[in-house]
Amino acid sequence: MAVAEFKQDQTVPHPPEPATELTVAVFRPPVEHKIRLSQVKKWAEPSTKEGPAGLLKREKVRQLLHLDKIANHRS
Repeated sequence: MAVAEFKQDQTVPHPPEPATELTVAVFRPPVEHKIRLSQVKKWAEPSTKEGPAGLLKREKVRQLLHLDKIANHRS
């Protein structure tokens, strides 16, 4: 993809040759989502809806937000 971009770029004086060293950085189009923390906390509650993979995702979010520690202190 990078070589094709260089070939199409009219500001590049010579297209890349076999000995040309390329450095490629990929910047995906940014995506912005807005969500309330309360929605994240509710989603992170343990659920088997998405199977074992879903449980792991939700557990990871709870760990990142330290939700398990807060729940354990309340018990």
